[in-house]
Amino acid sequence: MRMTIKSCQLFVWILLIALLCGVRFPQPLGASEPPRFDADLVKRLEGELCARYDAVLSRADSSNRMRVRTTDRFIIVTDASESYLAWLSELLERVAQAFDQFVETMEFEACELDSPLTVVLFATREEFDVMAAEIRGESYWQSESKPTGFYNARYNACFVYDRTGYSQEAPGISDSREESVGVGSRRRVNHFARALKERDNSETNVCTIVHETTHLLAYNYGFFSARRESPSWAIEGMAMLFEPSSGSATLGWRFGKTFPVNRPRLYDFKDGFESDPNLTMLPEVLFHDSFAQTLDDYGYATAWALFYYCYRKRTHELAEYLTILATRRYPAYSDEARREDFQACFGSLEQFQQDFRRFINRAQ
Repeated sequence: MRMTIKSCQLFVWILLIALLCGVRFPQPLGASEPPRFDADLVKRLEGELCARYDAVLSRADSSNRMRVRTTDRFIIVTDASESYLAWLSELLERVAQAFDQFVETMEFEACELDSPLTVVLFATREEFDVMAAEIRGESYWQSESKPTGFYNARYNACFVYDRTGYSQEAPGISDSREESVGVGSRRRVNHFARALKERDNSETNVCTIVHETTHLLAYNYGFFSARRESPSWAIEGMAMLFEPSSGSATLGWRFGKTFPVNRPRLYDFKDGFESDPNLTMLPEVLFHDSFAQTLDDYGYATAWALFYYCYRKRTHELAEYLTILATRRYPAYSDEARREDFQACFGSLEQFQQDFRRFINRAQ
């Protein structure tokens, strides 16, 4: 359809008025300008991080050595192969671009990054466990349920390991097929990604990496802070919003216009929901910090279900709520204050409960 001169003029006036009124137009994925970091700072950080985590490998009696790569937003430290590092670099930047879109949707005033964000991926579970024990204390070794990844605020880094076992077979080495394709090329990354998707635990591997990277982004963009308490359902729910892998996506993960249902979390939630159809646990999840100490599969699934519902059906209220959490000035967060902030944004708990139950019953 051809536009007349008058219609073009009208369109320009509408656009100008919208811009003057502060209307924000969504950008296509990847369109946001990546941060620029001081080159000397990046070089110094690369050296320091490589040395720090090489020392961890030594304490784990590993003969591997760390390599480092800096992308637009991340410094990645790993003793996995060059191909794994190239794939991981692509994946992390895709997650960061999706997070930028989420920030836009929430109309959130994000903090600017002053240095790249650190992601450490160990080739083996044994190396990861040594790092986890150093951070979490010797009691870690007696824990019956050990994590597969975590974000640590003191290090301001997330820590994961290769759950596919690929790096245990050939850590730090590119095989002849990878070398023939060419290190760093798009074709080589796609070739490796296809091979990785055929490995056991490939989907859970992607989910863990994406989950912990989302924590890293959320804390550094200012949604949450180690200096103040935030509801665990919001912290974990946001990370699980980003989790779902995609077998059809080249890298094993993609973000479209919106987030898909996280089916493993949905199934866990519906299993628990059968024994609690009235959602009597909802006030504890939303308003009590004790919930964070007892997170099981149903607890995590509940956090996802709540956050997913708010993201899909109560977007404006969720944006307002996240802004309140980000601008709180006091470190402690009482149960009463949690309830007040939640109801100020979402209204009565009874109505919220009804709408949430109806939504989640229809989710597939």
